[in-house]
Amino acid sequence: SHRRIAGEFNLAEEGSALSTMQRKLTEAIDQQTKANTEFQQEVKTALTAMTVQRKEAQKGTRHGNVFEEAVFELISGRSQAAGDIAEATGEKTGALPRNKKGDVVITLGPTHIAAGARIVVEAKQRDKYTLTEALAEIREARENRQAGVGIFVFSASRAPEDLDPLRHYGDDIVVVWDAEDPGSDVYLDAALSVAKALCNRPKGDGNGETGTDLKAVEEAISRIEKDAGRLDKIIKSVGTIERQTKIIRTEAQKLQETISKNTTRLKDKIAGLSEPEADDEAEAEE
Repeated sequence: SHRRIAGEFNLAEEGSALSTMQRKLTEAIDQQTKANTEFQQEVKTALTAMTVQRKEAQKGTRHGNVFEEAVFELISGRSQAAGDIAEATGEKTGALPRNKKGDVVITLGPTHIAAGARIVVEAKQRDKYTLTEALAEIREARENRQAGVGIFVFSASRAPEDLDPLRHYGDDIVVVWDAEDPGSDVYLDAALSVAKALCNRPKGDGNGETGTDLKAVEEAISRIEKDAGRLDKIIKSVGTIERQTKIIRTEAQKLQETISKNTTRLKDKIAGLSEPEADDEAEAEE
């Protein structure tokens, strides 16, 4: 009986309770390991597919079209709410022969002083596109779409460095917008308001009541541009702080782990030093 009980706890004995338990535990661990490996592979495959898809969307004509569609979607919604009409015109020839410049045309509704006035929007997400080229293109788009005011929308991911988020150059406005960041909608909204103000601004030579109104409009536009610039600097500063905080937090976690490991090692060494002393005392007692 004693041998039978001992045999049940003998790992080397085939069929013993302990060896059976070990086999079942090993099988369960193997199954779990296999499931984890398959899951990790599925996640890796999905992430790879997402990365490839994102890279494809970041290049070529397809990406530009996606950005133009995003610009039109936002402008269309804002125009409907304001009683204006927004039309996607990127695939249509304008007043100039075989010319399709001008992705969106906004026609001001009857509630505006300048009802019927047209604003043309050109959206661009392309590398190495300069401000000079943008202004030349929006001027051509204004002529092609017979619009009084133009808005050139740079994609935030491709805009020239140090470009102001919002600035008007005569009857043309240049704005930087991030289609993936709802927080940047404020810049495009401001650009639309400035464009309408330019359409509605009274004509004058700077003297008399009309001239005073014109000056007030210009001052209001200037304040919006300055505030947009300040907001952009604040957002960039916050981003820098967040990145630095992340780096500091990561380093702190590494130090915590290192201290914990070294503390464990120190405890093990202390325990190792204590054990011989305990053995010596035991031998002395014998």
